[in-house]
Amino acid sequence: MRHFFEQHETLARSLILSTFFLSDDFACPGNWYWHTNKECCAPKTKKDANAIDCPSGFLWTPKKSWCKSQCTRLQFWYASLEICLPKGGISYPPSPPYVSSDTFYSLIKQRD
Repeated sequence: MRHFFEQHETLARSLILSTFFLSDDFACPGNWYWHTNKECCAPKTKKDANAIDCPSGFLWTPKKSWCKSQCTRLQFWYASLEICLPKGGISYPPSPPYVSSDTFYSLIKQRD
């Protein structure tokens, strides 16, 4: 039974580490790992060196050799729209656009 849990723990660890997140701000591509001595991301194999696939919301930084978040610490990545949004929502949401009644009715007439 112990061997069963060890196998599954190893599998779970490898799935979690398939994209190595250093923090909310930095990550390694899925086929790379964090090289402790060089303090940067390194490819697992030579053929992985050209396969740089940063997680969604991250961009590759060649000089540092890691993926950096596109968002600030006060934002989070909203993958559906591929944009950074403020954490906690917008304090003062924008007002809806003003449309005069003349414009509104002319738009309705155009639609018919």
